[in-house]
Amino acid sequence: MSNWVVTAAEMREMDRIAIEDAGIPSLVLMENAGRAVADAVRRLLAERGGDTVTVVCGKGNNGGDGFVAARTLANAGVEVVCLLAVPRVEVKGDALTQLDIVDTLGIPVLEVPDPEAEVVGDALGAADVLVDALFGTGLTSDVTGTCAAVIEKMNALGTPIVAVDLPSGLCADTGAVRGTAVAATITVTFACAKRGLAVGEGRRLSGEVHVAGIGIPIDALEHVGPQAQFNDWGDPLLPPRDRDAHKGDFGHLLVVGGSPGKGGAVLLSGWAALRLGAGAVTIATDARIQPALEGRLPELMIEPAWMPDDVDPAVLLELVTGKSAVVLGPGLSAGEDGAAVTRLMLAAAAEAEVPVVVDATALRHLQPELVPDGARVCLTPHPGEAGHLLGVSSATVQANRFGALAGLLERYPSVVVLKGAGTLIGTPESPVAINRTGNPGMATAGTGDVLAGMIGALAARGLELREAAELAVFLHGRTGDRVAARLGEESLTASDLIAALPGALQPAQEE
Repeated sequence: MSNWVVTAAEMREMDRIAIEDAGIPSLVLMENAGRAVADAVRRLLAERGGDTVTVVCGKGNNGGDGFVAARTLANAGVEVVCLLAVPRVEVKGDALTQLDIVDTLGIPVLEVPDPEAEVVGDALGAADVLVDALFGTGLTSDVTGTCAAVIEKMNALGTPIVAVDLPSGLCADTGAVRGTAVAATITVTFACAKRGLAVGEGRRLSGEVHVAGIGIPIDALEHVGPQAQFNDWGDPLLPPRDRDAHKGDFGHLLVVGGSPGKGGAVLLSGWAALRLGAGAVTIATDARIQPALEGRLPELMIEPAWMPDDVDPAVLLELVTGKSAVVLGPGLSAGEDGAAVTRLMLAAAAEAEVPVVVDATALRHLQPELVPDGARVCLTPHPGEAGHLLGVSSATVQANRFGALAGLLERYPSVVVLKGAGTLIGTPESPVAINRTGNPGMATAGTGDVLAGMIGALAARGLELREAAELAVFLHGRTGDRVAARLGEESLTASDLIAALPGALQPAQEE
């Protein structure tokens, strides 16, 4: 189940099926969850040293998991204290059952009369590891009051924190912070990862994510049919070439873009496409910069295709005819000539039945009516471009990346790659693919141009657009991770990615 990523509602339904249909007692699931958390805590103690743990519990099932973890740790000889952030009378159901067991065993349970009380500071400050068992996937409002104050105190200490299912205060579906949220060192999540751990602030706050099986039957997963999964690929990423292969077997990519001052973007896309094995790459660009691009990379063919006051549809159609795929947009002008190139190239590609990767400035010129029904297009917006396409701010996109992707797919029923930390790849008919390769060092000029060229190369080689997008995004991130490991995140450039692509296509000795 570890490759699937679920919403809170999908997880609730899986729990219901396990309990009501399969007959697995909810207390059994809670026992399994709490023990998985205790195992993670013990590993952390062994790595970092120490033998004292404070488990911060809420009133719901998350708190119940915490009580089980506390009991399991105490039985293993760990010194454990439970800090109950709500009045005891509010604890109900299975959580109350587990609290009663903890009481019976004599494990200290300290209520929080006031977040500033000395007992709170002592319990938190004495711990070598803290366990966050305040809120789970059921959180529906901002964290305030005592619980918010306790979370702030936990974060301020700098003590390693193991979060139960997801960091308290984090929205399970969007990764947005609801008021305040725990900054976890490790998150032990159950059955499947939650969407909020993979996108938004959740990527930063969840730390190292461990998916623990707790006994949910596989039938429950199949019945629910989650609509997201991780974009993971095994080696080899590409099949070996036939010994009698020739360049025509690997496609001819057309990269359309460039304008005065932005010629480097099309060079990066074309260069990346060649590195990923496209048989041939032609750059179609503004005639004013064609001489400056000629010969910069001798493997690239450079065609002057338009002038600001002369964009000829016949020329663009001739250029796209016979090509295997098109990348449209890197370095393209933001002016009327760029808009005309976007409009006419999309029409030409549709007429020639050639797949198109729409990137960069072309996204700024894009309108739904420019994409004919049935056209094969892949949009690659970053949050700012996605906001432009949706008529919202980039902050709105980032606050709900899954919602933004759904909005883009509604307007542009094609393949959409929503770039950023936790890049999402979606189509109207398939589960969302969530990428988990890549690093912050890739937040630098030109890396998007490289990705567009990579998607285009794979599409030119014959992969379906969705598959091309998923593989390119995964490989783009893996390449960035290997470059960052060698050069550091601060010094990474787009050209470094292209140079490292051959090595990233090979399996690492230890991934």
